[in-house]
Amino acid sequence: MKLNLLYDELNDIISNKNNDLIRISSFESSTIRSLVAAFEGIYNTVSIIILNNKIDILIDNYINNGISKKIFLKKNNVNIIIYYNLNESENIFTITTIYCNNINN
Repeated sequence: MKLNLLYDELNDIISNKNNDLIRISSFESSTIRSLVAAFEGIYNTVSIIILNNKIDILIDNYINNGISKKIFLKKNNVNIIIYYNLNESENIFTITTIYCNNINN
């Protein structure tokens, strides 16, 4: 996918209207600078989506390991794990989302 679809994809991940169990999305860019900027801004974008849409969801934890990051969300009885990984050599990052009930991290 192109970077201009990132906001919409993150919004879909949070709302999960299709009741997905797992979701994988890859984003590419012709310039590494825009790719890295988008990658670094995912946490803030998730926060903005939650605030703007007044979604009853909590960011429970955030782990930043440089080129791989994880955001743990709690929404009612569902835990959402958003894992994203940057591959600079291929100008792409991948977001993997897992939805599960009642886990403790």
